[in-house]
Amino acid sequence: MDYRITRFGLAVFLALSASSAFPHSIIIRSNPLADAILQTAPREVAIFFSERIQAARSSIVVEDANGSRVDNGDSSVDANGRVLRVSLKNLSGGAYNVTWRAQSVDTHSSEGRYSFRVQQ
Repeated sequence: MDYRITRFGLAVFLALSASSAFPHSIIIRSNPLADAILQTAPREVAIFFSERIQAARSSIVVEDANGSRVDNGDSSVDANGRVLRVSLKNLSGGAYNVTWRAQSVDTHSSEGRYSFRVQQ
């Protein structure tokens, strides 16, 4: 028996098992980007994840510098299950804080926060 083939097969099996055993969703990008300085106010905040997330356990809240909520409270997950978005009220110039929470389909929860600015 050739042990090199057996070791290679075992290595492939372990690599595939490890990648499917830990499918936790991580952020790929956001729109607007963290720390972005925008010329025009966005109409929504969208966060793109590496894996599917559960709509019922995922949300985005956007607040102005005074802590007043400026999103419309309509967080939703796209049909592909990988984009979490919320629409925004008409924003004026200033700083805004985005707080998000997501639960991937494997029930692993993650959360975070970032800011962006709209120029006056």
